[in-house]
Amino acid sequence: MIPDRIRRAHELRRQAHPVDARRERGVIAVEAAFAIPIMVMLAVGILAFGQAYGDASITSGASRSGARLASASYAGATDKNAAAASVLAAVQADLANLRGSTPVEVWMYQAATNGDPPSGNYTTCSGNCIKWTWNTSTSTFGSSSGSWSNPDGCGATTDYVGVFVKTTVRLNTGMFGSRTITVKQKTSMRIEPILSTLCP
Repeated sequence: MIPDRIRRAHELRRQAHPVDARRERGVIAVEAAFAIPIMVMLAVGILAFGQAYGDASITSGASRSGARLASASYAGATDKNAAAASVLAAVQADLANLRGSTPVEVWMYQAATNGDPPSGNYTTCSGNCIKWTWNTSTSTFGSSSGSWSNPDGCGATTDYVGVFVKTTVRLNTGMFGSRTITVKQKTSMRIEPILSTLCP
């Protein structure tokens, strides 16, 4: 609570200098006109890129979930189609947490030492590679293309399996340029050795 003597002093000052009080209000209004738009832009940018960062983290987690399951179960599975579908389901379970993004592709492949697929790029899924593409009309992944029938899980040196996930992150605003960002995440892991009874 402001003491009476201070309040009276302020009132006397305003009465003595009415022009200064009006000028001060004008300066505050001009400063607010400059500061408020900048603060709004910063807030919108933080929200937009925060959401994009969160969805990029979910995409990365989905790639790791798929690779973990594939490294543990794909080589020893007798039904490779069912095992591949399980890997896709693990990826989808993570991608279900996306807030403002759309899945695009999921690949499972025999990874090179650098984690890349047999083709060396993510435009052609050839060789030991399986690819699923997102169907926007049904909001599900369509049927797979490609195959990987003989992953090596026997012996001292086993294959590497890679899982690549691609999503499109939509920003909340277009004031920062493009409204979409393409996120690509890959994870590669060595296939866990399978029981010797399953080896040829």
